[in-house]
Amino acid sequence: MSLEATVNMIGAIWTVEKYQVIREANKEAFPAALRHLERELKSAAPVATGKLQDSINAVHFPDNQGGKVVNEMWQGIPIDAGSAAGFRPVEPIREWVEVKLGITGDEAKRVAHAIAYDHSLLDRDPAKFWWATFDRMVPVLNSQYLDRVGSSIVKKMEKSSKKTTKRVSR
Repeated sequence: MSLEATVNMIGAIWTVEKYQVIREANKEAFPAALRHLERELKSAAPVATGKLQDSINAVHFPDNQGGKVVNEMWQGIPIDAGSAAGFRPVEPIREWVEVKLGITGDEAKRVAHAIAYDHSLLDRDPAKFWWATFDRMVPVLNSQYLDRVGSSIVKKMEKSSKKTTKRVSR
């Protein structure tokens, strides 16, 4: 195979322009995909106080070359998994212990703490909002954003390849 034929076949893959083409294609797609995923995760999160929804944020990497959606509230992980997200408030339980069990003072407080601890060990029904949303969103994000990035890169690289071919064939 001749050098000219090899260059024509490889095209723009070895050019310096390819990095710029990829960056430009990613600049629009990644932030849009992250915003979409962030909206979906917020809408899927269980709502009690709204703090969990507010803690879900998209974090963009420099130059919009990627990013991640994070949950900044530690309780989100156990809620998603179905385990308790910490102790229940002890004071209402202490009041219940005093009324129903007739125990008062420090002993009532110790019993209330033991009940709160016991409740924290109980499994809850998993919310499955985090990973279920990711699983559901992968094909959507691929089709709406990332597939377009790939085809955009290929088109731009083909144009660049034709320019390279013209330069080599002269």
